[in-house]
Amino acid sequence: MRQAVNLWLLSLILLCLISSLLSIPLRIVARWRRQSVQTDDWVMILTGILFIPCAVLALLSTSKGLGMRDSQLFPDQIITASMYFSIFDLFYCITLGPLKSSLCLTLLRFARGRKMRQVIYFMVAFNIIAAVACFAGLMAMCRPYHTNWRHFYDFPEYPRQGSCFSGSVIRTLVYILTAVTSISDLVCVIIPAVLFWNTQMDRQKKIMAWALLSLGLLASVATLVRLPFTPYFDAKKDRVWGLGMATLCCCVEIALGIFAGCAPAIKPFFIAVISSIKSQLDSVRTGSSRPDRPTTMIAGPNGLTDFSYNTADLKMIHSPRGDVVEITSTHGLSPWEEEPTPIYPLEISRHTV
Repeated sequence: MRQAVNLWLLSLILLCLISSLLSIPLRIVARWRRQSVQTDDWVMILTGILFIPCAVLALLSTSKGLGMRDSQLFPDQIITASMYFSIFDLFYCITLGPLKSSLCLTLLRFARGRKMRQVIYFMVAFNIIAAVACFAGLMAMCRPYHTNWRHFYDFPEYPRQGSCFSGSVIRTLVYILTAVTSISDLVCVIIPAVLFWNTQMDRQKKIMAWALLSLGLLASVATLVRLPFTPYFDAKKDRVWGLGMATLCCCVEIALGIFAGCAPAIKPFFIAVISSIKSQLDSVRTGSSRPDRPTTMIAGPNGLTDFSYNTADLKMIHSPRGDVVEITSTHGLSPWEEEPTPIYPLEISRHTV
């Protein structure tokens, strides 16, 4: 009996999809609570929407035999798996553009210099053009497009139709795409380093802040891991096995990119949740409802009274656009932080109910 499904490949692709669908809503909720939802968040939402059909096509292709050896599949399974992969490849290129653009746009929250902002805008345009060029290259690789899933096999029941580029041209296109995505990820790593170079933070916290904003480099690792499977794009034997490994690398690349874009926003959200849970547990142990951190009674712009934790007690640095950069000491302000809005204590008279 022939095994038709690579279960571990199916599970990993599904895990990539689930993790992405969890990360993006958490990011939006965290930004919405701080009233700092901006363009990069909307672009990341677009990335998540595009990744859904991309991952679904990868799952369908895997369910039909992608990631299996030719000896374990029937010809119709190989053709069907190749068909779903060819369509998946198109959505993969379309998804890369918004993903890389969102990572670049996030850096605009911290870039104040004109030249630095121009570099970021250039990278956004570069990523969009690269995604469009990749999509056009895939569409032109075989004429008509459905030749993609028949041209590379010698099955009598599935005769070849149309024509395709030579194997060397196909491999060159894959190498160019890999180089473009790697360059984009590298630039997105250099920009945070430049932004934090002269900030008033100690070296350890600079490194932590830089690392948090440079997690997109992890996506490049998946891109490089995909390189050994490039020859399978035009292979005559075990093509669907090699394409299965390439598909996994593509899904991991997108999932890591989404996580990298969401991590700076999600981190303070989880810190606040964990702190709240810890405070409640401590209150239960001591039999007191008083929280561990001191609270301050403040008056808002509309005269409303509220109890809130002091921001200094949470020791978080915010960018001018509301994003939390890194946990640091309460002494001094970072260069990109605006002067804090003064909080005036509310005078409670004896007649106050």
